[in-house]
Amino acid sequence: MKLLKPILTLLTATALFSAALASAQAPKLKLLFNGKDLSGWKVPEGNIWWIAEDGILEVRSGPEKKGSILWTKKEYTDFIIEADFRFGEGIVDSGIFLRSMDQIQIGISGSLKRDMTASPYIPGKGYPVEAKGVAELLKMKDWNHLKTEVRGMTYTCWLNGSKVMTYTSDTGKAKGPIGLQLHPGKEMSISFKNIRIAELKPGVAAAKTKKKRLPHPSLAKVEDVAGLPRVLLIGDSISMGYTIPVRNLLKGKANVHRIPTNGGPTTRGLSGIHSWLGKEKWDIIHFNWGIHDLRHMKKGDAETQVNAKNYEKNLRSLVSILKATGAKLIWASTTPIPSGKLIPDRSFGDVSEYNAIATRVMNENQIPIDDLNAWVTPRFGELHSKQDLHYKPEGYEFLAKKVASEIEHLIGT
Repeated sequence: MKLLKPILTLLTATALFSAALASAQAPKLKLLFNGKDLSGWKVPEGNIWWIAEDGILEVRSGPEKKGSILWTKKEYTDFIIEADFRFGEGIVDSGIFLRSMDQIQIGISGSLKRDMTASPYIPGKGYPVEAKGVAELLKMKDWNHLKTEVRGMTYTCWLNGSKVMTYTSDTGKAKGPIGLQLHPGKEMSISFKNIRIAELKPGVAAAKTKKKRLPHPSLAKVEDVAGLPRVLLIGDSISMGYTIPVRNLLKGKANVHRIPTNGGPTTRGLSGIHSWLGKEKWDIIHFNWGIHDLRHMKKGDAETQVNAKNYEKNLRSLVSILKATGAKLIWASTTPIPSGKLIPDRSFGDVSEYNAIATRVMNENQIPIDDLNAWVTPRFGELHSKQDLHYKPEGYEFLAKKVASEIEHLIGT
């Protein structure tokens, strides 16, 4: 017994030391939401959506169902964010943006029409992975706890204490703000509380997650030349490809800007359109959505990311927002998709069906159409990259000639 007592004392001391060391090494969470007001957040202009009261942050749709994103003023690199959330009224479609438009979904996916809580929504890719075991963990009428760790470009989520998802993004940003989403076009409400964050020191594992990618050249900031009209290009990676050739063709004639990202499907357009437009005046806006709406969510599945009915509905909402800017508008038809196997392996719906919908919407709104589909189709085989819907450099130059010509025509009217 005399020998046993010192051993027990040593074991107890060792356990206490280990616990203290683990506690010291654990990241310290700090309040991101103070429970009283929106200090530390960029409050949207004319805010009618976000209400802070009694420790709870509630977001509720307005009468026009415009949607809103509440961004932090501060930008973050690696971090852990934790929050409690509770579903409110309606079909809840919300989420947390991680330094960019990469998002952890909370609630019903507008495109998939089912709950995708804790799954990553990646612009241009939809939901590349789905969180596991959420149906058993999620409490529909009570508070849930969501923890998300962001290290490098790897996102890991825990729902109510259980690890449910890990995903490594190739489209995210290394640094940026955090955002809470109220999806447009919904009648809904959701509440948050205990929103806390711990900043992490990037480690070796985080550094190896992804090599730093240079931004696409089309996204470079444009300095306006005084006296020239301001043109905004809105579109996906196809438009990113012809942006620089269009700038070159219109040099000295127009200041050609573009949105600072891949425009993705119409659902992403609705989420980002107000921030993309900003507060400055645009003279001409050349815009397109379509290819990402057409993409099948699963191989062999006929369901598109945004079905035809919702595509038309979203497009009408976007046109209404764009018309309100007072800019001259030009719609670009969606370009062809090659038949056969694509690299990477993916499939799409009927381009002609969606182009027909867009044509009807544009004609009703008296918006001229830049028919890029008809323009490139006769030479599509020689101009697009093999087994890809994107183009060779000469293909983007060819598309740019048509885009620049349509914009130049509007400048003169």
